[in-house]
Amino acid sequence: KITENGAMKELLKENVFELSKDIAQGGFLAASTLMVVEEAGKKIVVDGNRRLLAIKILREPDIVKSLFQKNDFEQLISISKNLDEDLSLLPGVLYPTRKEAEKEMAKMHLAGIAVRQWILIRQCRYFQKRLSNM
Repeated sequence: KITENGAMKELLKENVFELSKDIAQGGFLAASTLMVVEEAGKKIVVDGNRRLLAIKILREPDIVKSLFQKNDFEQLISISKNLDEDLSLLPGVLYPTRKEAEKEMAKMHLAGIAVRQWILIRQCRYFQKRLSNM
């Protein structure tokens, strides 16, 4: 099972720092909603984790201090101090089931038409998880 810290390290490889800078400068796109499911009484983001991490590190840069080079971290601190937008509430869509959310995720990320296509390892994980649930 992937830990939160492990997931952060993995997502940081996918230009999350650049995404943070873009959000800080241009704001969070309202149309860029998070896909959420509720399981065992907890809301879980199943899609939009790069965006969520980008926001999280803007709000709490210290959580990634050990994962960044000094210059990048100092730049992140500077950017986060100059945020104009309140990023405490993000738009999301609550799906009735993970299966319903996964249908939408497949349309968006596997075809790469509407949203950034997942890198190969993420595509493999998606299919591995789907196959293990059969």
